[in-house]
Amino acid sequence: FQRAVEAAGHAIYITDPDGVITYANPAFERITGYDSNEIVGQNPRVLKSGEMSTTYYDRLWATISRGHVWEEEIHDQKKSGELYYAHQTIAPLTRSNGDIEAYVAIQQDITDQKEDEFQLRQYERAIEGADELIAAIDHERRYLFANEAYRDFHDLGSESLSEMTLADAIGTETYETAEPNLERALDGEAVQYRMTRTRSHRSDRVFDIRYYPLTDDTGHVEGVVATMRDLTEQVEREQHLTSLDRMLRHNIQNELNLVLGHAQMIDDQAPDEIAELSTTIEESANRILEQANKEREIVELLSDPADPTHINLAEIVDAVVDQVLGEHPDAKISVEVPTDLQMLSIPEVQRAIEELVKNAVIHSDGRSPQVRITVTKHEATVEIQVADDGPGIPPSERRVIAGDSEIDDVTHSSGMGLWLVKRIVSRIDGDIQFRERDNRGSMVTPLLPFYDT
Repeated sequence: FQRAVEAAGHAIYITDPDGVITYANPAFERITGYDSNEIVGQNPRVLKSGEMSTTYYDRLWATISRGHVWEEEIHDQKKSGELYYAHQTIAPLTRSNGDIEAYVAIQQDITDQKEDEFQLRQYERAIEGADELIAAIDHERRYLFANEAYRDFHDLGSESLSEMTLADAIGTETYETAEPNLERALDGEAVQYRMTRTRSHRSDRVFDIRYYPLTDDTGHVEGVVATMRDLTEQVEREQHLTSLDRMLRHNIQNELNLVLGHAQMIDDQAPDEIAELSTTIEESANRILEQANKEREIVELLSDPADPTHINLAEIVDAVVDQVLGEHPDAKISVEVPTDLQMLSIPEVQRAIEELVKNAVIHSDGRSPQVRITVTKHEATVEIQVADDGPGIPPSERRVIAGDSEIDDVTHSSGMGLWLVKRIVSRIDGDIQFRERDNRGSMVTPLLPFYDT
């Protein structure tokens, strides 16, 4: 028996009937930090942490002094001052006449368990208090848990949740939409999609829905955790802004077309001096139209970003060159790009290259603008260099490219175009560099992350 006590993993100590410690095993020394020779002769109160009430100790002594076994958790203090939790059992040892001869106390250190429980309670409070709808299901599509927001939205009671399947809660039609995404998550994939949920006698709600595989310690997928974020108000705001933007652009275009038409009539019929003024009006109106069109592209890019797809950079560059030369036949554009350079990116990359090449041609002060496009493939990036022989980019627009300045109410169409380029490149976590050439002109270089198709 003594060898078993000595080898036990739990702290064991023995006291006399007055509570004076007469023995402590090695596990007691390891857990509390007290050597047996310094703890023997002491009262267990040396372990008091101050966390337990007087009532607790009164109940303890009342129980064991009547010859009963005491079994409860206790929050004690080590010799170092560090607190620890223990599941404590104290049993009286009695003589043949029933008198108590000693008490044996066994403490199982449960500090790690209590800390895990505390963390779990923290997570539970965070999940229950979240605005997002959060739930988890197993392979049979039965609920493992669901927070209050999820239960309220689906009119579920917590007492009946464990008996329900996902199809029971959300309905057959909605379940058929969700099921393929659930299968992907159960295969170990994180999934995101948007869905409009319809409920009887209530307005429709738009949700951003995300599924994450729920795995055990070995990595085996046991179920799926779902989060649903309500985007209804955000979507409505976006729709209102899009409608307003469309209306304003329509009105501006109609009014400017009227201005351009009258300016052309003046140009055809008026004396030369007045005709020159009408030309200025036409140029200004065309710039406003160009700016409005670029604003539309920016709004579309920000509000409805495209998904990555397979693109062929060589084909994209060729298409851009053909388009620009069709509009500006006097330009000279040279191209150096690896043939059949394919990558995974967004289609707007073509629009960014087009904007840089057009800027280089339009703002050249020579009769035959010179532009060179050089595409270089590196290990993790693709470098697209657009160099020209023009007067250079104004400092205000250069700051837009470098990211030191945002677009503002005095930025004209070329600055807005460069801002559009910056937005496209930033959308795919790319970078954009700018420098003046040694002799004349400027060089703008988008650096795009390379993802192989």
